[in-house]
Formats: sequence, C-alpha cells, structure tokens
Amino acid sequence: METMHYIGFDVHKKTISYCIKNYQGCALDRGTIRSTRSALFTCPKGRIVPWIGAMEATMFTGWICDFLMPHAAGLCLLSKHQSIIIPLFIFCPILWTLFGTTM
Repeated sequence: METMHYIGFDVHKKTISYCIKNYQGCALDRGTIRSTRSALFTCPKGRIVPWIGAMEATMFTGWICDFLMPHAAGLCLLSKHQSIIIPLFIFCPILWTLFGTTM
C-alpha cells in the first residue's frame, strides 16, 4: 500500500481535473488536462508507481474508463448518490477515505 497512489478524476466535457494522493492521503499532484485520448495518454504512462483511480459516473466517463483500465491497478466509478459504488476490477476500502465517500 505504501507504494500505491490514488487518483481522483473530475471529468467534464472538455477537461479532466485530477488529484493524486499517497496512502496517507497527502496530495502529491493536482492538475487539469484536456478530455482527449492524446492528453490522457500522458497521464497514466508517466506513472511509475502503481495507482488506483476513482471518478464520478457521468455520460463522459465510459471511454475514459476503457482507456485507463489497462494502466491502473484498479478503477472505481462513484455515483452521485454515493450509495452506489461500481468497482471495475478491484475493491479497495482506502478509496472511500481518500476520496471522501462512505461505504
């Protein structure tokens, strides 16, 4: 867990904001990239440390999840209602603490 990073994605039509945290919940990096495959390609490829990502389920997240899945150790979609959590291929309770949700 100490070498795992956790990335929260805030997906919009034209931009994706992200925040990278370590296992202690300390923010390591924040930024905004364009919502294009070429811009998103630089994000996971530059990650040396394994990472788990989370994002809100919106109409724009489908292609992003498909694109990020091969590069992530895990990926979760979170509902606006926070009672519906869709783990795509890993269950990690630390996500709920790091991204401010409850189980």
